This record gives sequence, structure tokens and C-alpha cells, in this order.
Amino acid sequence: MSISCGLLSFSCGLWYRCKAEHHRNKTRERASFQLQSLVDQFNDEKPSAAHRLLLAHTAGFPARFHLQREMGTRMMRMGMVSTAHEQFKKLRMWPEAVDCLMVAERNVEAQDMVQDLIKEAPTPRLWCCLGDLQKEPKHFETAWELSKKRFARAQRSLGRHHFGKNELLKAVECFKLAVDINPLHQDIWFMKGVAEMRLQRWDEAVQTFSRCLGVEDENSEAWANLAAVHSSRGSLREARSCMYEASKRAPQSWKIHESFMGICMQLRDIQGVIQALRRLTDLGHFNRIQEKIIGMLTVAVVSDADGLYDSRRGAAFSNQLNDFLQYFTTKSSSLPYVWRFWAELQDSRGQREEALDCRLKQHRATVAKLWDERDPAIFTILLQDWVDCINVVAQRLFQASFEAFAKEHMQSFAFSVRDALKQLHSKIDTGLGAPDEWKEAHTKIAGIAEQLDAKLAGGS
Repeated sequence: MSISCGLLSFSCGLWYRCKAEHHRNKTRERASFQLQSLVDQFNDEKPSAAHRLLLAHTAGFPARFHLQREMGTRMMRMGMVSTAHEQFKKLRMWPEAVDCLMVAERNVEAQDMVQDLIKEAPTPRLWCCLGDLQKEPKHFETAWELSKKRFARAQRSLGRHHFGKNELLKAVECFKLAVDINPLHQDIWFMKGVAEMRLQRWDEAVQTFSRCLGVEDENSEAWANLAAVHSSRGSLREARSCMYEASKRAPQSWKIHESFMGICMQLRDIQGVIQALRRLTDLGHFNRIQEKIIGMLTVAVVSDADGLYDSRRGAAFSNQLNDFLQYFTTKSSSLPYVWRFWAELQDSRGQREEALDCRLKQHRATVAKLWDERDPAIFTILLQDWVDCINVVAQRLFQASFEAFAKEHMQSFAFSVRDALKQLHSKIDTGLGAPDEWKEAHTKIAGIAEQLDAKLAGGS
């Protein structure tokens, strides 16, 4: 008796362990083998059936066919669909056996089996399986009527069919009938919300995505869509909150961070924009960081703008913006406009030498990018920015307060300006019909180069 009790307790504990470990990738295979061992134990001669029956109602151990069914279900989830099919056939679980054939893409065999089963004993589930195999929506309607309008899967399948055909009104009606019966399918709530978005039913879409998130709170796409619905309704603060939740659940999605940044721009939320820019920088999507966005942030901080999202003035974000620009330049130093805006920010903070150093880096980044540019319009913009940059650098170097800095950098700066001037002269001579802006820039740069040479000659 004690031996039988110990074995049954051990088997019951092993069964609970199998259920706990099946959901982990590292232990899923071991749990399946353990479950197979539990099924095989029913063939053991000892302890006898009489001893087992004495404890059958106290241990809570499942019957053999329950374990076999669980084993077949797990095999199907692990991709062993053919083995699961044979298991379900032994148990005469025909709908599950058909599902295995469908997953294995043995559609002809599955269709023959379903049609034979329908002739013997038609059920709503079998009609749905036939509808999935033949892509025939009438079979879903037959399943719905056969179940006396209680089989939610029929409406889910019918709704997916109409959704795929872009018949959104019919899809919404089918999804509504399905979730009224079984509201725990978050994917159906999600598709219903998407259909309502496309129909511009914003109020209904808000409720639908809220119900979807009530079932599955970690669905980042549902949070993002709910934010889009709030934005379309003009509720930007609610949209910001939802998009923030989406960004927490999908930290690797640059699209969500970019959308969050767009909402924050509309709200004049400087802190939110900086957070989104930092995440895009972490992900390496430097091309998603636009010059106008950093420019608007810099202007708002430098001018100490008011009327911002959280009632603070622009100067309150000076340290945050400065830290971001410093971090960004450690990841990418090839964008001239970043150095320019950082220099303007440092000037507003009284860091004049640091600002001048940023201007020098802007000069080098612009020169490196200038001669590879093939578009004349973009080349003209870069050229004008470069002229403004070197003019600011030259005027700073001529000031007495920058004497120590000038001794260290003026000679190399003058040489690089003179070298770039030669390349510009060559581009204008070889170019057919060079724009007047290029010639004017050449004249200005030549004048700056002469001033630098004169300063160096006078200093020596």
C-alpha cells in the first residue's frame, strides 16, 4: 500500500512538473519525454490496478486518455504534427486530427477526412474546418446556423474572410458577434479595432482597442493603434500616454519611437522628443533624426520658449539637450548640422570655447561631405552653411579672448580652408554653368582665407 502511494504521489508530482515546464523553451523537450513516461506507466504490472484504484480519487491524477490528449496537443505545438495526428486518431479526436493535417499542409487528405466525418455526424467545428480548407464562407455560415448561433469560431473565421476582402462593415459585424460569445480573443479585438479605424469610427475603435489591451496588456501594436485613434480625435495627451506605453513594450521598434516623437512635437513636449531621439540613436537609425527637429529643439531651449507641454520654459531642458547632443556625437560625428546646433546651445550656456570647438568639427564634417554631393541644390545649401561656419570660426579666432585657442588651431584651420577653396575653384571651373551662389561663396571664402593668412603672418 505504501509503495503504491509513493509511486502515485511521485507520478502526480511529475505530471505537475510537466505542466509547469512545458511553457519554457529550455525545458519543453524534457517535459514532453516525462509526459510520455507517465503515459507508459499505465502499462506497468506493478502496482496492480486494485492498489491504484484505492488512491485514484485522492491523488488527482488524470486518466490515461487525458494524458494522451495532452501529449498530442503538446506535440502539435512543438511542430510534430504528424505524430500528433496519429495520437488524435487513436483517441478518435477527429477535429484535432484534421487540424494537424491542415498544419502539415496535407489539405487533400484533410478535406477527404472532413467530408467523410460530416456525412456521418456534422458538427459546427467540422464545417469550419471545411471552410478553411476550401476558402468558402458559406461553410462558416452553415456552422453558425448549425450551432444555433453559439459557435464563436464560425464568426471569427467569417470575419477574417471579410477583413481579407476589405469588406470592413461585414467584418466588424462578424467580429462583434464572436467577441460577444467569447471575449478573450485579443487578436479578434485587434482586427475589429483596425477595421473600425479604417471606417473612421474613432469612438468605437477606442473601446475596441481598450478591450484588446484588457485581454493582453503587452500588445504594443494595440497601444500604438489606440494612440493613433486618440490622435485622430484630437486627444493628443491621451495619444502620448498610449504611445509611451507602446514604446515600453516594443523598445526595438523605431517606427513607434518615431510616432511618439511626432506626437510630442505637436504637444511641444521637449523632454518626450529628446527621449525619442535618444532611442532612435540607440537603435542606430540616424537617418530618422531630422535636422529641423533638432533645430526646433535648439531654438526652443536657446530662446527660453514658454507654453510648453509641462508648463516649464525652454531653458529648463538645456542640460537634457546638451547631454543628448553629446551622446549623439559619440555615435555619429558626420552630420554637420548637429555640430552647428550644439555650438549654438553651448553659446547660450556661456561655453564659448566648447562652442568654437564644435564649429571646427562642423567645418570638418561639412568639408568631408561637400565634395561627395552630386545634387547641385543640396551642394548649394551645404556650401552656404559652410561659409557661415568658417566665417564664425574666423571671427572668433581673431578675438583676443580666444588667443590661446587660436595659437593651437588657427594654422591648421587656415590650411584646410585654403585647400577646400582650391577644390571649390576646380569644381566651378569644370562645372558647366556653375550657379552664381557658388561663385559668391568662392569670393567670400577667398576673403576669409586672406584674412587668416594675414593674421598668421602678423602673428609670426
